[in-house]
Amino acid sequence: MIVSMALLLGSCTSKLYVDAVYDESADFSVFNTYDWALDQEPVKGDFPEFDNKENRQRLQNAIDKEMQAIGFVKSTQSPDILVDFHVSIDEKVAYIDHSNYDFEYWEDYNPDVRPHVYKEGSLIIHLVENKTEKLVWEGIGDKTLNNVPPKNVEERMAKAVRSILAKYPIKK
Repeated sequence: MIVSMALLLGSCTSKLYVDAVYDESADFSVFNTYDWALDQEPVKGDFPEFDNKENRQRLQNAIDKEMQAIGFVKSTQSPDILVDFHVSIDEKVAYIDHSNYDFEYWEDYNPDVRPHVYKEGSLIIHLVENKTEKLVWEGIGDKTLNNVPPKNVEERMAKAVRSILAKYPIKK
């Protein structure tokens, strides 16, 4: 199923908004290795066209690649950082106010506030210090979802993950 979470993370009709928060007291220069946290969030099943096992694997692959690109080495032997991610998809309603227009489309036009229903998705990446089990960094990407499946799904997901992890305070 290619109609996917890339709609969340890579569609060209809506911008990906990225932010990050981190523990300012953490010494990021000592974090060199990472591994995946044992308990990853399961697929919820509410929006299978966006959130499914294949897309979760694509996201994990993209995060692996980007973690290594920013200087981490994957290690199962006491890694410095444990990584997990969460996917959140919510149905939202925006109300469009048509009452301020000075014209009528037709004779019985009744201007009012009309609802517009859409989906918004978020990808949240957590980096947890393994020894203390303390969250040291969280990156978030939010996007309005598009119902048109994009091309280059993996490439778009990788670009979104890269944008989120670009907020990591890289040690140089």
